[in-house]
Amino acid sequence: MTKVFEKLTISDSFMFDCVMADRAICRQFLSEVLKKDIVDLEFTAKEFVLDSIYDSHGARLDIVARDSSGSIYDVEMQNPNKHDVERRSRYYIGNIDKEYFPKGQKDYNDLKDCYVIFVCNYDHVGTGYAYYEKTSCYNNDWNMPCEDGSHLIILNSEYDKEKKNIELPIEEFLSIIKGVESNYSTTLARDVADRIAEIKNDRIKERSYMTLEELMQDERSEGFEEGKAEGLSEGLAQGMEKGLAKALAVMGVSEEEYQKMLQAKSKEKTEED
Repeated sequence: MTKVFEKLTISDSFMFDCVMADRAICRQFLSEVLKKDIVDLEFTAKEFVLDSIYDSHGARLDIVARDSSGSIYDVEMQNPNKHDVERRSRYYIGNIDKEYFPKGQKDYNDLKDCYVIFVCNYDHVGTGYAYYEKTSCYNNDWNMPCEDGSHLIILNSEYDKEKKNIELPIEEFLSIIKGVESNYSTTLARDVADRIAEIKNDRIKERSYMTLEELMQDERSEGFEEGKAEGLSEGLAQGMEKGLAKALAVMGVSEEEYQKMLQAKSKEKTEED
């Protein structure tokens, strides 16, 4: 079921996108995470924020921005845990390189640095740290780093206090991700909290959210019917099972979520009767 707009938190993709689409907030966030100055940050396309752009694999990039040096940043809210962060980042970086590497360009040294940052409300790696960064080297020798310009960073809001390898601005940001209300002391956290409040009072944003949810529901319904029809053509029980699996894959819905949808639908029908 569609979540009521007023109940959205920053861990919901729509709210996260709207907050991080604020250039000043996004620049602050990137500066704090990467510990470097971000100059003249610009979003590569406004439609990344509200129009739910999907590629052929059903993936959608949340916020993509580029700085004055040409470095590209993809900031993603990851919720729920799909256990695919590393391969998902590989796919995202490949597509970003394809999009922004000039056609006909043959010097691969001209590829710009690309940072994919996943903000997670769970510990993907499972060792309790708040901050994870993928690094690579040759022959397990860190004196021989493999510097291909790709960067994967994972922020974990469910970190262990004794493994808090982050500074206060990101600590408070992750508290907001967890839904903890507080009198925040850092500019980043205060700005994020204020922006969330502004968005919840924005009727245009509310209409955009409802429209987006309707479009996504239509896509899921079409995917289900397509998968179901294909399954039926494959033959009775086995065909239905395969068709349902394909439908759920198209929708990005787990089997557990599907059963909950069926129960909710059954309840609505009972109440109507």
